[in-house]
Amino acid sequence: MTSWAEEEVKTAALGDQRLNKRLLKDMRSTLEDLASQKECKIHQASGRRGQANRSTRFILMHHHI
Repeated sequence: MTSWAEEEVKTAALGDQRLNKRLLKDMRSTLEDLASQKECKIHQASGRRGQANRSTRFILMHHHI
């Protein structure tokens, strides 16, 4: 079953298929975590340091897209 977060990011066109896959893989769970804990920052909502770091780096590196 496809999650709502996966539905949201699966049509993203970041100009590079690798980025699209990474968005789907790394950001899906982060989006779900943030949606369930709206008042939290990424690292607080995630509870997983590696996941939070990957998501934060992805956002910072690709915020202009």
